[in-house]
Amino acid sequence: GQQKAGATAILNKDGTVVVRSATHEIGTGTYTGMSQFAADTLGIPIEKIRFELGDSQFPYAPNNGGSWLTASVAPAVMGACTELKKKVVDIAGSWPNDSMQLTNLFERSRQEQIQAEFNSEPNREEREKFSFFSYGAVFVEVQVDPFGQVRVKRAVGVYDMGRMINPRLARSQILGGMLFGFSTALMEATVPDPNVGRIVNPNLAEYHVAVHADTPPEFDIDFINEPDPHMPDLGARGIGEIGIVGVPAAVANAIFHATGKRVRDLPITLDKLI
Repeated sequence: GQQKAGATAILNKDGTVVVRSATHEIGTGTYTGMSQFAADTLGIPIEKIRFELGDSQFPYAPNNGGSWLTASVAPAVMGACTELKKKVVDIAGSWPNDSMQLTNLFERSRQEQIQAEFNSEPNREEREKFSFFSYGAVFVEVQVDPFGQVRVKRAVGVYDMGRMINPRLARSQILGGMLFGFSTALMEATVPDPNVGRIVNPNLAEYHVAVHADTPPEFDIDFINEPDPHMPDLGARGIGEIGIVGVPAAVANAIFHATGKRVRDLPITLDKLI
């Protein structure tokens, strides 16, 4: 759900806009998404936007987790850009001529930059009336050989996370999440030493994770692109973890259908099937 967040938008003399927020990027498309919101709000090409993050001197933003970053930071970014537009219009409104160049704007304002800040915060009382979870359905086809080796041959995931902000990034996020789910279901296991409590496989040679070669030959992802009316700023809900959570259960059910063996302890390795 949405958290408290802030952003600053700065117009430079060369026509570029710098947008700042103290969030961070872990590969989920924060730079791209926030630049999109800023460009759409200001009505300028995305190439003119530079989004900066990762600095505690910038306006406050929540951490990148809990599927809440876009829902939290985007309203602040759009709000800051809207306030920046208002400032520009106010300055331009006092110009006597019909047209105004950018240089005239800065001369009129007597500033090197024109800056606006905005802080957004959800209405907790209203939000508590509704659930803001995303939903998904996962279908998996597996092949199990006589030695208990499991291969995922086909996977289908359909997700409802409200309005799609960036279809390409959304699909990439879910694809990676589902692969993470296959990894959880079939490979990943922390092995502790019962005598001393230390983890005995603290490396990627012995802690196995799924790689591109483990991706199913048939992999279909689709979305129900319906804006959530109770998320008025964006109509979008979180998409961070939803790609992972349904996959292990689907894999376990498919293995049960193929072998008749119900395994409830992850990962489902060959020693549990033979």
